[in-house]
Amino acid sequence: MKHQLKKNFYKALTYLPQKTQNEIWRAKINIPSQFSKKLCVKIAENHQELEESFRLVYENYLQMGYCAKNPHKMRATIYHALPTTTTLIAKYNGKIIGTLTIVRDNRLGLPSESIFNYKPLRIHSNRLAEITSLTIDKEFRRKRGGEVFFPLLKFMYDYCTYYFGVNHLLVTIAPKEIPFYKSILLFKQHQDSKIKDYLGAPAISLQLDLQQALYDYESIYKDKAKNKNLFKFFVEDQLEQLKF
Repeated sequence: MKHQLKKNFYKALTYLPQKTQNEIWRAKINIPSQFSKKLCVKIAENHQELEESFRLVYENYLQMGYCAKNPHKMRATIYHALPTTTTLIAKYNGKIIGTLTIVRDNRLGLPSESIFNYKPLRIHSNRLAEITSLTIDKEFRRKRGGEVFFPLLKFMYDYCTYYFGVNHLLVTIAPKEIPFYKSILLFKQHQDSKIKDYLGAPAISLQLDLQQALYDYESIYKDKAKNKNLFKFFVEDQLEQLKF
């Protein structure tokens, strides 16, 4: 019953003007005032950390129907083996409870390029990277998702902006996630992107110009309360939990 009411509420939002939708979604932002000292967000540095992150992705993706069972009980792709790929992990008390992978543009292309055309983005010498395999342990996601998700996003933003040499992010998401990425994180729909089947489910490609995002975040969030101020969180705040 509660799930259906929530679903109906989100559906009703789509009939409102986009500006109103944005305001409603941004009002839902709640960045934790502090993060546990038991949390550590870093780059996966060894086989053990990579395998543990692949198992977490497998478990969650299997539950959502995004992958099939396999005897290794891990989900990794050929892109994870490339030197141009970085996997981030969030550890709590030493256990990996969140992960995402950043695939920098390479000779093989990007993971979702099999169904979406990114050639127009390369014309302007954009340095592209795709965010993939983003997932959080279901127990943390239910109770304390923001305590893991926001630090992961901040590490991703800092790493891509200052270390990884990219200025354009791409992400392929389920349609139900569009409001979060567009209204809150300010991603835009890729001009050639239409909803297609990807990993056995409907998907759409979004993009974020990291240089423009800096100005957009400041314009939209600079006067917001601290727990809703993504500009301050991404650009100004320093988190001891992030280990570069």
